[in-house]
Amino acid sequence: SLEQTADGSTYLRGVNEQGIQEWAWLMPEKTRKVELICGDWVGGALVGADRGDSFALYVVGNDGQMRWHRTFAGKRKAHAYNRDHLLHIVTQSPDGTVATVTGLDGITGEQRFQLLVPASREQLNRVRRKNMSFVCASDNASSPAGAAVSGLFVNIDGLAYVAFAHGDWTLSTGACAPGAAVNLRDVALSGEQRLTLWQIHPDGSLRETVIEKIEAGAGFSGPVASLAPTREITPDGLGGVLLSVRRSPHAREATPGRSQEFIYRLDGEGKLVYKLPLPAFEGPLEDSMVLGDNDRGFTTRGSLLIAFSVREGTESWRWESRIPGIEVFAALADGGCLVQTPDALVNVHGATQAIEIMKGKAMMGWNGQLYRKHQ
Repeated sequence: SLEQTADGSTYLRGVNEQGIQEWAWLMPEKTRKVELICGDWVGGALVGADRGDSFALYVVGNDGQMRWHRTFAGKRKAHAYNRDHLLHIVTQSPDGTVATVTGLDGITGEQRFQLLVPASREQLNRVRRKNMSFVCASDNASSPAGAAVSGLFVNIDGLAYVAFAHGDWTLSTGACAPGAAVNLRDVALSGEQRLTLWQIHPDGSLRETVIEKIEAGAGFSGPVASLAPTREITPDGLGGVLLSVRRSPHAREATPGRSQEFIYRLDGEGKLVYKLPLPAFEGPLEDSMVLGDNDRGFTTRGSLLIAFSVREGTESWRWESRIPGIEVFAALADGGCLVQTPDALVNVHGATQAIEIMKGKAMMGWNGQLYRKHQ
């Protein structure tokens, strides 16, 4: 368990099955943003400390002694261990323009590899952005654009998977007086965006597959769609990948159209099998997803839980919570699933079959037992 005192000190405590504390480890820094991330598969624990524009990872063994710690720039976005204790960490810079995937030896903390996710760039020719409009410029400039990166998972074969969207765009206009306002109709947009999947091997080598590509070559005022993995990525149980994707149409002179949400299924070679469109929703995204038995998958959007056929990519049924912001917690052996709503844990078996089983938040213990999360 992880506990904090009033002065900001953080203690990790090891407790045996009889409830007796065997040791307590004091974190060597004080911060309010501390997380007990997970067990490390050899009896210890991985703990994270968020410092704003950087974070630290600490690994504490089952003897209460710190084995190693490392500091990373940016934000921790995702993590996963493989069965050989290789820890994968996805980080992203505070401005969202730089993302990396780092492989660490989970026992020693030694870095095995570091992969830089390709950055997106925007080329500006004789034009500059000014709030929501454009002005003429006397020269050209280039700047990094935001990188959209998914979560990460490691399959039982030890291979890690992460998806990202990146592209190169050029905005240009004709001759004009520097500083003068530029009509959107006079701004040309060209370039392309790629939705890409990485399969990362334990030695840091990878297989890269472009899932989908969007090209633009029209005026800037026209509609230009963008693709982005939103968060969730998970195995499909068939040797491939399930990925949450958002497609956003951008109409530059009118109200943007509603974004579309999809589940993409990719086969073992990274090729697209289907795009499952999801219903429109209100509220926070919360794109959680779990894989159940009998070819059943579950995902959430807003206040909606959607059950679907993983193999065919067809919706089976949906259940709606009275409050938005739900997450699917775990699939059950009887074909249902546990859904965490903002105020309760619910056992859902169909569109009209749901039983509230616990008030408040819940968490899963390392031994698979369900516990109440104390607020």
